[in-house]
Amino acid sequence: MKLTLLLLLAAVLPKAKVPFVVADGNGGFYVSHVGANGAFQVAQIRDGKWSPARTISGDANLLVNSADYPSIALVENGKGKRLLASWSTRNGHGTVIHLAESRDGGATWSKATTPHPRDGTMGAPMRVAAAGGFPRMAVSKENVGVVWAADDGVHFQLLEGVK
Repeated sequence: MKLTLLLLLAAVLPKAKVPFVVADGNGGFYVSHVGANGAFQVAQIRDGKWSPARTISGDANLLVNSADYPSIALVENGKGKRLLASWSTRNGHGTVIHLAESRDGGATWSKATTPHPRDGTMGAPMRVAAAGGFPRMAVSKENVGVVWAADDGVHFQLLEGVK
């Protein structure tokens, strides 16, 4: 199945980079990727048919390499299904972690937030580290945790409002 999905991704989105896939719970999949235009996007595949790619973030400072790439997670509970997205951007000599959610299957996305502290300068997000970032999410029943690296170690936060 993974090989088939990757072949379909290559055929439909030939210039897509760093694909990340999650099952939708109904036989389909959501696939996030960085499109040819450099935007972080998501599309759904079901019964061999792709939905249009929707942009999660078009930030020109999106950080993408073999270790730091955008990803998505799916939360399903009594409130319905919600897609969550995490990604990093360059900010001076550091990295900022971003999180957003969609309650409509990826068609629209919330304004991005950051799980790490603000630096007090006009409320701007504090840079994580020059070599930090690498946000990853994990879903456990109705809870979602996000973890990322920083100069002072690894940080974990349980996302509020997801339960």
